[in-house]
Amino acid sequence: MEKSRIIEGNSMLGLKTVFYNAKNATLGYAQDNTIYINEHYSDDIELINKHEVLHFYENSKQFRGIKKIIFNLLGEEYISELRDYYKLKYSGLYSEKQIDEGILDSEIVIDMIINNGDFPIKIDDYINDAYTTIISGKEKISLKDRRYLNVCVSTKLKQQFAELTKWEKIFANNYYGNGRGLPANRYTKYEEIRKKIDEELEKLYEIANDKNYFNISIDSEELNREFENDILSLKSQGRMQDVARKMGNKKAELNKLAKRYSEALYMEYKYIVDLIKNTNYEPAFKYLMLNETLTRTYRQEAKGKGFVTFVDKRIIGDTTKSHMNFNETVLAVIYNNVDEYSNFSSIYFAGLNALNSSIYSKNPVTLLDVNTFGKGTWIRFEGKRNKPDKYMRNAQLLSSMVQDTPWCTKQQASMHLDEGDFYLFVDNNNRARIGVKLIGDMIDEVRG
Repeated sequence: MEKSRIIEGNSMLGLKTVFYNAKNATLGYAQDNTIYINEHYSDDIELINKHEVLHFYENSKQFRGIKKIIFNLLGEEYISELRDYYKLKYSGLYSEKQIDEGILDSEIVIDMIINNGDFPIKIDDYINDAYTTIISGKEKISLKDRRYLNVCVSTKLKQQFAELTKWEKIFANNYYGNGRGLPANRYTKYEEIRKKIDEELEKLYEIANDKNYFNISIDSEELNREFENDILSLKSQGRMQDVARKMGNKKAELNKLAKRYSEALYMEYKYIVDLIKNTNYEPAFKYLMLNETLTRTYRQEAKGKGFVTFVDKRIIGDTTKSHMNFNETVLAVIYNNVDEYSNFSSIYFAGLNALNSSIYSKNPVTLLDVNTFGKGTWIRFEGKRNKPDKYMRNAQLLSSMVQDTPWCTKQQASMHLDEGDFYLFVDNNNRARIGVKLIGDMIDEVRG
């Protein structure tokens, strides 16, 4: 049935289909107007077929448009690493001339479209059925509701709403771009947009007065993963009595954990609201920053010599990840440099880099009898016990400093500082290398 469906589908595209069976041979290939599929890999023949079909469309307008979106999302550093990997993967199958002409880029895009491989994002999260869009020859690429803030404004919007500020245009592009039509009355359109900005901003302010808004369910997948991580940590320390106690009272332990995360998320959001509310930035910018931290989580993972950025939807009641690291420095970088960047995540992490430089230069401490051998410096982040009025600010700074590490601290800094201070050893390249978490005056955990 599957073979006949593939043959019929390819025929409608003007393509012939030939099945062959060969162990340890290539999965499939395309030649002239024929797709050859190795049915030895019977579980994958539909995926193999889709892959080869897309090769016939790699010069189409739709394919090139989706490729541009994918490359913008992944970033040049990650794409460069992928090219190196694909060069090894297809060693002997493609000539140097084909590689120079960009065949590896096509392979990368095709694999992302058919979800074949381990990529940091899924194109299905951004484009409605990319495969069908390409093979049907549609002129318009249908973008889904974005999981990220779009800071690029179309020429048409700039022309039709010339009197809006830069950030008001960005608001209009994002807010009205999700199925809502832009105001059309030329006499009232500016007033309507600015009124909508004020209304939406006030809603975000009000959330800071609702202590139950961020309550996490004990059925939360993320919460249960954190519980399992706690158990694994206790086992690695040989604390089997604590393991037995927690496992024997799992529901109560999950309730305690949920309460801690819920309070931490509420306090983080309230801190950010209080910070942004008291700045002199325009309402559109304030709304966009608060809405971004309320609806999404940002993080980076080191990969090779660069970083891969992950932007995930914040699901209220399930997500345990911390809010974005907003402070005066980060906000200023974003506000003043938005024209220099094509995507929000890049400018946000540029703001964190600027913040990290200021932390490194202002916050070193000397630890008695600890020799750093000129390799870096220690930074102390005082927790709630020592600095109850400053610990949330310190949590933002700590989280920012460890963004390029695999430590959970970057997503849970406020919870860590809720229990005690945190010491961070930063090398001379301004990278965090060692983290020491305290509970009271006792060392609870060492990272790095």
